[in-house]
Amino acid sequence: MNIKYRILATALALPLLWSPMAHSANNSDLSVVYTPKLFYPNAARLAKQEGLVVILGQVNAQGKVTQAHIKTSSGHADLDQAALKQVQKTRFKPLPQGQDSADFEQPIQFTL
Repeated sequence: MNIKYRILATALALPLLWSPMAHSANNSDLSVVYTPKLFYPNAARLAKQEGLVVILGQVNAQGKVTQAHIKTSSGHADLDQAALKQVQKTRFKPLPQGQDSADFEQPIQFTL
C-alpha cells in the first residue's frame, strides 16, 4: 500500500502518534511503502513520559533512509531513540528517475 502524505498533516491515535508523513525539501511528497510498528519504550511508558520528536533524514534513490538525526528532542532519551529507530526502518517508494536523494522531516508524537 502506498501512502502519500504531507509533513503538516495531523492525526490522532492512541496510545501514540506515528503517522507516516514525511515531506521532502523539494516540495514533493514521499510515499511510504513500509513502516514498522512504533515501539513505545517500557521505561518511558512506566515513567509516563510523553513528547514530540522531530527527525530530519535523507532517502536515497531506492527509497532507503540513509541518514537520520534528531532535529527536536522530546526531552526523553528513550523516546528520542525509539523515534530514530522507527524512521531508520521505514522504506519509501523509489524516487523519480534522475533524483539521487531527498531530504525529509518526520514528526513522531508519543502520547499515553
